[in-house]
Amino acid sequence: MATFFFAINPANLETSNGVRFGYGGTAGALLIGSLTLMLVHRRKESHLKAQLDHTYPVCPAGCPCAPVIHASFGVVSLVASGLLIWGIGFAGHVVQPEGTRFAWVLAVIGSALVTTGLGAHFQHLGKRFGRAAIVIGIASGAIWSVGYLLEAIDPSAGPLSSWYTYLFLCYGVGHLLTALTLVMVARRKFTLER
Repeated sequence: MATFFFAINPANLETSNGVRFGYGGTAGALLIGSLTLMLVHRRKESHLKAQLDHTYPVCPAGCPCAPVIHASFGVVSLVASGLLIWGIGFAGHVVQPEGTRFAWVLAVIGSALVTTGLGAHFQHLGKRFGRAAIVIGIASGAIWSVGYLLEAIDPSAGPLSSWYTYLFLCYGVGHLLTALTLVMVARRKFTLER
């Protein structure tokens, strides 16, 4: 939704309010993603506690049901922290739309943590969604990190600079790879459910 504003009128990219809106929407999405994973972390903790207390529901076969959250506490925490840091970085751009090195560095760190979290949970995600989809998803996160790194190196680069061209090239390729990942995941899920 944050980028739809620019699709309606690309000139919005040249206004402070337009840039604030774009960064604000992205920051909000990242922070909501982080909050969601924190809730997943809490649920995983309650499942573990219920198993330890032997109060976890029993399956029809008579064995305790296994928790449905396969990611480790470390992976969930890593990705939640990455989304939080990434979101804070983009929130900094809402305050100062011309960008600051600190805000871009936070975006680099956050996106790198998310990418690392995907890599750390590769075995399970690969089995569930397909290895190719996860590799492409990891590549998209790495490409976004590179784009943010370019801005961290020269945060004063304007919209007409080559830095911005590379940044948006990274955004474009990153988004295309993310879309491809989601299509591959949906296709695999559809195939498995047939």
